[in-house]
Formats: sequence, structure tokens, C-alpha cells
Amino acid sequence: MKFTVSIFISIFLLVSSLILVSPINGMKIERRFIGSVHKGYQCVKKKHNMYDINPTLKSACKAYIKRKQKKIFYIYFINRTVFKRFSESKKFGFPPDTQITPVLPKGLEVSTYDHIIFSPSNCTLLGLAHENDNEKKNGAFSLCKYLVWRSTWKDYLLPP
Repeated sequence: MKFTVSIFISIFLLVSSLILVSPINGMKIERRFIGSVHKGYQCVKKKHNMYDINPTLKSACKAYIKRKQKKIFYIYFINRTVFKRFSESKKFGFPPDTQITPVLPKGLEVSTYDHIIFSPSNCTLLGLAHENDNEKKNGAFSLCKYLVWRSTWKDYLLPP
């Protein structure tokens, strides 16, 4: 009997302390993956969320602007954001100044074959491309498709 009373009291104290400590608008925790759907791109089997693409795109645009402003030799080695001219921009119908930068690997991945295609003049995302590792295909890159997918229970376990 004493054991059950002590458990009820400890649960009551835990719940009441959570209510007192919670913010005014409620106990809502903001996380980036919480939501009914995700938007992004799928390259072969790998899905890339827009939350992961946008920061890489912004840093690549900033690095492109800095590289155009400063013509100093050592700036190429200091800047860690890597981008290069997209060689197949004419094939896919993109502007001639189109650049690509690799998607940052997540988790235990060492490298990725997926690249963000962007226009540096107005810093807009044009799409994602997968670098083909098979030389029998007709080109070095294939475009990834835009995708909207539903959340799964694993998304709630990922860190924000």
C-alpha cells in the first residue's frame, strides 16, 4: 500500500513540475522533422529533406559571392564550401552560369554522389543531380525527382 502511494505521489510531483516549468504557450517542442509530410528530392534510393538542402545552398551562394569579390589565391584553400560549374547545364536546360555543390553527408556516410544544382546570380535552387558511377550511362549526371513523402515513426527519433 505504501509503495503504490509513493508511486502516485512521485507521478503527481513529476507532472506538476512539468506543468510549472512549461512555457506560456504550452508544452510544444519545436522540432524540424515533426510534421505530416516532408518535401525534398529523391536521388536513386536516398531522400534529401529541404531542411538539409537549404543551409548548404545558402553557404554555397555566400562562398560564390566571396570568391567573385576577392581574387586572392589563398581564399580557395581557406573556404571549405566546394562548388564548381555544372558541366551538363546545357543538356538539362539550365542557365550557363549554373553551379553544383555536393550534398553534405549525414550520419556514417563518408561521401555522397548527390549534388545541389543552383543559380548563383539569384541564389535559387534548380534541383538535385546524382553523379552516375556507371560509365555505360549517357552522361555523368542524372536529375533527381522532387518528392513529397509522409512522416514515419523514425523521424521522431532523429535529433533536431
